[in-house]
Amino acid sequence: MKKRTLFWRLFSSFLAVGCISLFAYFLIVLVYIYNSRLTTPLAKTEIYGFFARNLAFTSLIMMFVTGFVSFFLSKKIAKPIEVLEKKTQEGLDSLSSEPLIFRDFQTEEVSRLAQLIGDLHAHLNNRIAKVTTQKNEQEAIFMSLSEGVLAISGSGKVKRMNTAAKNIFGLTESFQKDAAFVELIRIPQLIDFVKSALEKKEPSETSIEIFEPDYQALKVTAAPYMNAGNDRLGVVLVLSNITEIKTLEKHRSEFVANVSHELRTPLTSIQGYAETLLHPKLLDSPEKVHEFAEKIRDNSIRLKNMVDDMLFLANVEQNKERREKRFTEHNLSFLLNKALEFLKAKAQSEQMELNLFVEEDFKVKVNEGMMVQVFVNLIDNAIKYSAGAKRVDIQVLKDGNAHKLEVRDYGEGISEEHIPRLFERFYRVDKDRSRKKGGSGLGLSIVKNILSLHQLEIFVDSIVGEGTSFTILFPEQRFSGEEIANTGVDV
Repeated sequence: MKKRTLFWRLFSSFLAVGCISLFAYFLIVLVYIYNSRLTTPLAKTEIYGFFARNLAFTSLIMMFVTGFVSFFLSKKIAKPIEVLEKKTQEGLDSLSSEPLIFRDFQTEEVSRLAQLIGDLHAHLNNRIAKVTTQKNEQEAIFMSLSEGVLAISGSGKVKRMNTAAKNIFGLTESFQKDAAFVELIRIPQLIDFVKSALEKKEPSETSIEIFEPDYQALKVTAAPYMNAGNDRLGVVLVLSNITEIKTLEKHRSEFVANVSHELRTPLTSIQGYAETLLHPKLLDSPEKVHEFAEKIRDNSIRLKNMVDDMLFLANVEQNKERREKRFTEHNLSFLLNKALEFLKAKAQSEQMELNLFVEEDFKVKVNEGMMVQVFVNLIDNAIKYSAGAKRVDIQVLKDGNAHKLEVRDYGEGISEEHIPRLFERFYRVDKDRSRKKGGSGLGLSIVKNILSLHQLEIFVDSIVGEGTSFTILFPEQRFSGEEIANTGVDV
């Protein structure tokens, strides 16, 4: 039922009061005349007749006056309320930060009410602004989380999904809200986990592997979320990408296996030759004793070199994490000549020609010992794998605003599938040939880590049957900073 407005309520009330008052007035007058002792019966009769003749006209005039007064009073009282209502509605419709401004009202009560409404509007705006800010902050945090997060309703509908989750599943930025999870994410193992989590009251966790759009290992955690009444609405999934951790664990396992194998080989050889030397028959054969002693010495040297390389690599990585190193300024040609001096005897024994060409010398700020070690490892590697070729070229070339150092051999080259793994520890393209050459399998890994410490990049280019080149890029602006504090790195 439609309710009457305040104006009509006031008007009808005033009009009713006026009419009742008018009727009461007439009644009082008539009673007074009737009971008056001063009035003769004839006079009373005349007065009654006058009232009877003029009652309708008089009543009409009085009712008109009463209605007009009632209308005026009702309008005067209801008008401020209507203004308050209109302004309040405008404030609710806009909910702007602007305060509600009312004109001055004549009555104190209405003025106080207007003030209260204005204060309430300002308070409401402040609360809305705070809630909006909190919502925006939470939305920004939610969307920027590195872990993928999904909110799934009890009926299996996806209510929310952040950017990381979309990237994990290869979805577009705008996905259809309330889409069924089983239709959106077509991963049977994850679907089964979600169905199970929706039936549980406690958090659950699992690990899965997905292969589209790319291979990823994921740790998935599901926890129920509730409403204000503590009724379960669904589950929140948190997807943590543990691909790198899995890869590191795999590499660590491979490293341990490789170290064990690499150490076992020379140790087994040393043990075998030592046991052979203990045989009484060898006492009469000095040549054999000398041969086996040389084998023991060679394997001992190989073992020592391997341990030294591992310790050096650990030292480099430790300083890489701390960013502690001494950089001093040197001409690149000075460092290269120092490395060539180390390898001079080996090159001569291999009848290898080492050609150094410097198009334009320049200064670099590096750790001298570490950078010389990089050059030694690269040139030594080129000498080992040059096969029948008797030449290694070392070139320093200008490349725009930068310089590049290229170490090129003309050996058998490296197949393309091996190149991405060349800098892994103990990785060898040809294991048998590498062991015969006496390599530890750590040389290129040391190179990569030292260059990473210096924030430099190395590139590999190889053609099977033609040779391999390793190129280090030296950006010019990289080497103009102040010297970094010493940390006592021994190289």
